Amino acid sequence: MKRKIGALALLALMVATWLGYPKSDNLLKQQIGQKIILDIRYFCPDMDEDADSDDCKTPVTHLPDILADTIRDTNLGGIILFAENLETPRQIIRLTTDLQQAARGSSSGLPLFISIDQEGGNVVRLPNEYSTTFSGNMAVGATYAQHGDKFARLVGSTLGRELRTLGINVNHAPSVDVNSNPDNPVINVRAFSDRPETVAQLGAAMLEGMQQEGIIGTIKHFPGHGDTRVDSHSGLPVVTHDKARIMSTDIEPFRRVLQQTNVQMVMTAHIQFPQLDSSTVVNKYGQAIVRPATLSREILTGVLRNKLGFEGLIISDALDMDGIANFFTPVEAVINTFEAGTDIALMPIQIRKPADIKSFRNLLDYVSKRMIEEPEAYAQIARSYQRIATVKEQLRSSIPDVDSKLASAEEILASAGHRAIEQALAQASLVEWSSGDRPDLSRVNRVHVVFPREEDAAYLAQQLAQRTRWQVTSDSLRNATSGENPYSGAAIAQADLVIVGNNYQQLNSPALNRDTAPAVPLNRADRAARLLKLAGDKGKTRVYVSLGSPYSIDNFIGLSDIQIFTFNEVSYHLGALRQSPTLEAVANVVSGRVAAEGQLPVNPLHSQLVEVPGGQPPGIRAAQP
Repeated sequence: MKRKIGALALLALMVATWLGYPKSDNLLKQQIGQKIILDIRYFCPDMDEDADSDDCKTPVTHLPDILADTIRDTNLGGIILFAENLETPRQIIRLTTDLQQAARGSSSGLPLFISIDQEGGNVVRLPNEYSTTFSGNMAVGATYAQHGDKFARLVGSTLGRELRTLGINVNHAPSVDVNSNPDNPVINVRAFSDRPETVAQLGAAMLEGMQQEGIIGTIKHFPGHGDTRVDSHSGLPVVTHDKARIMSTDIEPFRRVLQQTNVQMVMTAHIQFPQLDSSTVVNKYGQAIVRPATLSREILTGVLRNKLGFEGLIISDALDMDGIANFFTPVEAVINTFEAGTDIALMPIQIRKPADIKSFRNLLDYVSKRMIEEPEAYAQIARSYQRIATVKEQLRSSIPDVDSKLASAEEILASAGHRAIEQALAQASLVEWSSGDRPDLSRVNRVHVVFPREEDAAYLAQQLAQRTRWQVTSDSLRNATSGENPYSGAAIAQADLVIVGNNYQQLNSPALNRDTAPAVPLNRADRAARLLKLAGDKGKTRVYVSLGSPYSIDNFIGLSDIQIFTFNEVSYHLGALRQSPTLEAVANVVSGRVAAEGQLPVNPLHSQLVEVPGGQPPGIRAAQP
């Protein structure tokens, strides 16, 4: 019966729009409600109306009645889940089941989009012990030369299968941004490559893998977030390239993926592109600023819809990010993004306390009044709702009981087969570069491992000891560089081989003279660089392990004999037993059991090399990036 109601509601609105019949305010609110996805990361039912919503830190792991009522009464289109909402498979399935039951009681009867950001690598929401995390997009890109799109497709299908069994039906992945800026603070290793054609090939394969498992994938962030120095979570970036470069680099992967496969959802970017749209919008401070892509009709309708021919759903990036929220009220953001052509407004308002629900209802009232006064906007709502309803038709299914769903989930989630794919990707993606000829490690007896976290260093030491006859000791970066004389280490002095790992950070200072105190406190990159310099001074063979961005090579190319790139350090616990596919892969390569076969999918030498005392760094012997 609910299915018929949804279809009739759609038909009524379309007829009213086309024929000019009196418009129904309630019907319009229903359509607008379907165009919004909220997060329920935290909720405090007893919080005072005047209290700061940001002070609420009670995770929503079970659906409160007041939120269920809100979903039903407002015809809410969807919920996005975060790590705070996700604890165990049973709990997640119970939550997603209750969410869909609430939606069934709405007047439209349409199911919810239950969405998540489960990209793999740095951006994951599901608990690692119950799901397969993978090493991320840049790791997939590193396998492309040897394996084509094999791992992109496997990762996509595995992610899709695990999400579907938990009751999640939309994944905001993959990112098809081209990381053409080594200083990009938000994309970086979330990109497959700095080559548009590679990004498109792998993005399309991952999307197809997910969608073959019944998950709606999302390519993002249109028209491209790959060449920014500002994170749109904390500011409003601007891309000033000319239109030809934007089309050939940033937009090209979107164009290719749209041609190659059935894309159902595209996410916008909170970025100004003045060469695509130089028109202005007045922000909440009364200032005229260039429209961000999320609010630009020229970009979303003119380029994405009309030029690229996209007919699916356009969803905004989260509207509570500072790139939008610092400049526009929630109502202004929603109205402007709808007028630009967006079908779904993601997270326009925080729901943390009962008073926030009232604010959300007021937002729906205000937006509906604005839309009903503008014939074109009103007609656009009808077209947008039709697109949403059409996509949601594929989501309709009976809701089995939690126990039945859990039985299926236990067979699928982080299964032995999925873990094997995760390990295979970690191994196939490892890249090794050597400064000159690769050192001979056959005569190594003693090894010292230093990583940012002591548990990672100990794990790698254990894995190396299992594979060799080496005597391996370990320490953390902080411990190894603390004390009265922070740069002298007995363990380094006794070792034949020193292995130092680090996440991506720029050095505070290029000066690496160990007798000179830095002008500012040491960060991890400084500590790692100084340890490698000390090991070199003592004639030790040195291996640098990059645990994140490959652009860290600029800091360490002259300080290590071998550089190994992992792109992401994946680890989890199975009970008391720790597992790390990444560090197992590193141990295989360092010990000589497996040769690294990955190739860097980006050029890591964009930025200026750090000056290293004692002369310029030697050349790199490596596969051409």
